[in-house]
Amino acid sequence: MFKKLLTASMATTTIMASVAMAASEQRQLDSHEHGVTLLNMAIENNVIVMELEGPAMNFVGFEYEAQTDEQKAAVMKTLATLNDADLLFQFNSEADCVLENARSARLSEADDEDGHEDDHEAHEDEHDGHDDDHDSHDEHKDEVAEASHSEFRADYEYKCAKTDRLRELRVTLFEYFPLTIEIEASAIGPALQTFKELASNDRVLNLKP
Repeated sequence: MFKKLLTASMATTTIMASVAMAASEQRQLDSHEHGVTLLNMAIENNVIVMELEGPAMNFVGFEYEAQTDEQKAAVMKTLATLNDADLLFQFNSEADCVLENARSARLSEADDEDGHEDDHEAHEDEHDGHDDDHDSHDEHKDEVAEASHSEFRADYEYKCAKTDRLRELRVTLFEYFPLTIEIEASAIGPALQTFKELASNDRVLNLKP
C-alpha cells in the first residue's frame, strides 16, 4: 500500500477524507492500471482540494527506480510539472480560483521493502563467511526494485473568491503526459457528487450542482 502524504491542516484533512470516501465508491485506489490516473476533488466553502494519483508509467514511461541521469531528470521534470498546477488544471475564470498549495511525490512499493532489506543486511553483517548469501540477497533486492510498482501523487489546494460561480474544471494534463490515456475524475461538494472518465478529446469536468 502506498504511503499517503500528510495534509497541511486539519480542515484539509477533513476534506480529503471525504474525497477518499467518494472515490472508493467509484474504484479501488490501488488497482494500479497503466494509462489510468485518478483525480479526486472536494469543495467546501471557498476551498477546493484535489488529489492526483497514477502509476509512474503514465508520467515517465517506467516504474522501476530511476537509474540513468536521463531517467532521474525525467522524474525531477515530472515532479516540477505536477507542482505547476496552472499548466494542468483550469477552473472557469468567473470563480476566481487561486492555487494556494501544491506538492508532489514519487511513491514506491519498494520503500517498505527497503526498510526490511536494511534490517536484514544489518543482521547479516554480524556474521562472517556468508558472502554467497550476500550475493544472492543483493540479486533479490535488485529484482524487487525492478519489479515493484511505483506511482506519482500530487495534492493541490485552491481558494476561490466566488465558489458559487464555479462551473467546470478543464484538465490539460494530457498535453504534458501523453501516456495518461484516461483520468477518472470525481468531485463532491454542496449538492454535488459527480464522476467522469476524462480523455484528451473530452477533458472538461462539469462542476455545476
